[in-house]
Amino acid sequence: MIKTLIKIHPNIFIYYSITLFNNFWFITSNWVNYWLKYMTIKDIGVIDALAFGIGLLIEIPSGVISDRLGRKTSLILSNFLQFLGSFIITVSVNRYEIALGFIVFQIGTALFTGTLEAFGYEESSEHNYNYDRLLNFSQYLSNFGYLISLSIGGYFYLINKNIPNFLWSINFLISMILSLFIFSLSSQERLFDSSSEKISIQFKNLIHKFNFRSSFYLILLSSITFAFDYGFLKIYILDSFSNLSNNFIYLALITIFCLLASSYLIKKFNNFERIIRVSYIILCLSLIANLYNDSLIFLSFIVLNFLTIYIYQISMKYINSRVGDTTRASFISFFSFSYKLPYVLLSILLSLGLEAANTGFILGMLGVFLIIMGFLSKFIEKIVYNRIVSWGRSSVAE
Repeated sequence: MIKTLIKIHPNIFIYYSITLFNNFWFITSNWVNYWLKYMTIKDIGVIDALAFGIGLLIEIPSGVISDRLGRKTSLILSNFLQFLGSFIITVSVNRYEIALGFIVFQIGTALFTGTLEAFGYEESSEHNYNYDRLLNFSQYLSNFGYLISLSIGGYFYLINKNIPNFLWSINFLISMILSLFIFSLSSQERLFDSSSEKISIQFKNLIHKFNFRSSFYLILLSSITFAFDYGFLKIYILDSFSNLSNNFIYLALITIFCLLASSYLIKKFNNFERIIRVSYIILCLSLIANLYNDSLIFLSFIVLNFLTIYIYQISMKYINSRVGDTTRASFISFFSFSYKLPYVLLSILLSLGLEAANTGFILGMLGVFLIIMGFLSKFIEKIVYNRIVSWGRSSVAE
């Protein structure tokens, strides 16, 4: 592994390094409990909705900004905002300061979302580096960073509740410094030459390259796994069968299992359309099962952990196989906007629901919601999607 890292281009090494440090989330196993010192679960839902809502307003233009400013400048700026936001949270003493820090952090994350993946894909193309290998290895690094920080953060939280937050904020400062050493991209010059009109035409042309039903399911899957992985749902579910002293151990063991299973399935199956639909069905069934037996919460927890890892890789491969360089960051940002949008509403509903009902019931109703949306997708495709495809094709023809 070390020999492989030495031989690769410096930009790809920096991509790997930023990926690693941005996944040192030392607060993973305890941030909800830390925030609950200053607020209620309802307050967390409202702050989540507010911060992600503002981040969403930045999400799509952030992709355009990245395509225009360049990957290096965008990565420097996004990591600085993430560092600033996380540092504000670290030194906060009330819910209003936490809310401010989280808003700043989400603005930085919105810019970071499409930029890093577009940077990695373009660099692998530029230097004849296999993109599947890059994506798979970056996932190993992500999960390695996640597991290490999970254990360290969980341990230090029991000693001093501020240490995990401080370590978390330092990671983004390191990522910002690493971004300063990115070499100029020869491929980047092509991005500046694309006029807004040309990009608009290319964007419209992409519409009919995606299967609507698969894209619809992928967005819903990504939205639920996002709510689980980045929202408060993961820790809240974990607390239903664990406690502060061992929840990071549970998370570490489950993540290792899910990582191995995901790695095996990624290599064995590559039919994106089928994978997305089967994953959707499995998630629906695992969630609905909680309506009949609360003890199945643990099963839902494992399925959600697995899909968090698995669906991310599938979605990046699915998108990058259909998108060109000039709109890659814009389209990834658009995809990110699509699956984060439901969470703005979902975070409030989940927080209110968890205060009023047990966790198993809320997860079961989430499964029912997904089933209903699956049936509605047929009507949405007929009423909305077919018109958009016709509009996109006519625009390209002109």
